[in-house]
Amino acid sequence: MVITMLTTTWLTNRMVGESSSLERQQLIISRNAVDTKASVRGMQVGVRDLRLADSTDKVAAAVAFITENHESASKYLNEAMSAMAVGVDSDRMQKVKGMTDAYFALAGALAKVIGAKLGQSATDTSLKGQEEELRAKLLGIAQNATKTLDEGVNAAKESAQQADVDKIAIQSLAQKLNLGVGMLVLMTLAASAAFGSRAIAKPIARITSAMGNLASGDTTAQVPFVGRLDEIGAMAAAVDVFREAAITNSRLEGDARASREQQDAERAATQKRMEMEAEQLRFASEHLGAA
Repeated sequence: MVITMLTTTWLTNRMVGESSSLERQQLIISRNAVDTKASVRGMQVGVRDLRLADSTDKVAAAVAFITENHESASKYLNEAMSAMAVGVDSDRMQKVKGMTDAYFALAGALAKVIGAKLGQSATDTSLKGQEEELRAKLLGIAQNATKTLDEGVNAAKESAQQADVDKIAIQSLAQKLNLGVGMLVLMTLAASAAFGSRAIAKPIARITSAMGNLASGDTTAQVPFVGRLDEIGAMAAAVDVFREAAITNSRLEGDARASREQQDAERAATQKRMEMEAEQLRFASEHLGAA
């Protein structure tokens, strides 16, 4: 039963550890998804600054800002994917990574268009059309990426919450199992104590009583449990040896006492006969002397 308790504790601790690990993983995924979303938002801000740029320096600054946020988005996505164990989550983040890469590429194309616009007259509408087309594509990608990231964040939070619920359920189950096993152990100990009292304590008490009878000189009572083939039987057999020895000693003492009494009687009879013979001899001597 102790092994059962230890095994139960080990299994539940392992299951709780797995649930806690899954919860931490989902929280990491959720955090990285939120950070990725912020980086995508930063890329959108960079695109806005790019469209508002009125000099090549501002275009370069906007491109640098977009590049910085693209790199941070890639880093957060890689961290999220390294912590994932569920296929659908990994596919979702791979999809977002493809979107951010596409967004970055289109932002680079937009930067070229904006740069070209700055070097041409305001009446050239072809670049304006390219800019609007790129802007629409960028907006669509950003919206899809944000939506997918929101789905990832929600899924990760739900998984983390479910892992926490599972952990609590496992802990509750472990407590109930340990309580049940503990009660079973107590019942077993109580049963063992009762069995020990009936099978060991009481027989020993009876054997002890028999030893007391022997000590007081009573050899008539039989020693109980002599026929048992266990420690109690061995103890009873040892006491019975003393009883048999006491009986033998008592018989020998009786025989010796009877022998002494017989010898005393014979000696008394011999003494009496000798006295009678002496009296007869004295009487005969007196009568012979008188004659």
